Amino acid sequence: MVEDNEINRTVARLLFEGWGAHVDEAEDGLVGVQRVRDEPQPYDVVLMDIQLPGLNGLDATAAIRALPDAARASLPIVALTANAFRADRDRYLAAGMNACLAKPFEEEEVYQTLVQLLPGSAAGPAYDLTRLRALARGREEFVLKIIRSFLRNIPDSLTQLRAAAAADNWNEAAKITHHIKPSLESVGVHHVAEAVRQLETAAVADYPRLPTAAAQLAAQVQRVLTELPRELPEEV
Repeated sequence: MVEDNEINRTVARLLFEGWGAHVDEAEDGLVGVQRVRDEPQPYDVVLMDIQLPGLNGLDATAAIRALPDAARASLPIVALTANAFRADRDRYLAAGMNACLAKPFEEEEVYQTLVQLLPGSAAGPAYDLTRLRALARGREEFVLKIIRSFLRNIPDSLTQLRAAAAADNWNEAAKITHHIKPSLESVGVHHVAEAVRQLETAAVADYPRLPTAAAQLAAQVQRVLTELPRELPEEV
C-alpha cells in the first residue's frame, strides 16, 4: 500500500490483515516503486494513493508499468483518491491503473474490487446452476422460476443485511443470513460458505470477524444479482 497518511495506512492494514493478507507499506511513490521492483516475491496488488509527496501516484504507476519484469509491470494497481469525479477516474484508468476507490472506502467495496482483479480469488463464477438444473430434470421453467424468485426477493434481504451490519446488530444479521441461506444454495453461491457460517451462528468468538464476513457476503450476493439476469430469456 502506497499512502502517505499514517491513519489511512493503519485502517487499511487492519482491514487487510483481518482477511489474512500480508501488507507492506510505502509512504511515497518512489519507495512504492522500489518495493514493487525489489521485493523477492512479487505483490498481488498495489493500492496507490494519488496525492503523494515526491513521485505522485500517476507517475509511480507509470514507473511500475515500465519495469522490465513483465509480472511486476502488469500487476493490478488500485487508485486511492478523495476525488470521486468521473473525469478523475477516467484519468487514473488511462494512466494505467486498473480500478479506483474513493476515500473513505467501505470494506465491501474494497473486497468487491479485489475479487474482480485478483486471479485465484473469489472472482470465479458468482453462481453455479448445475445442482438446480439437475433437480429440474430438464424443466427449464422450474429453473427460471427459482432465478426470478431470487432476483425478486434477495435485494431487500441484502439491504437489510447491510443495515444490520452497519448497526453491529449481529443477531439480526444472523436471522437474515439464515433466511437467505437456502436461496443462496439454490443458485449455487459457494464462495462465501464460511462467511455464511460465521454470520448465521453469530458466535461470540467470531464477533471480530463478523464485519468482514458481512462485507464478503454482501459483495458476493451483489455479484450474483448483477450476473444472474443473463440466465433469463431476452424479452421480446
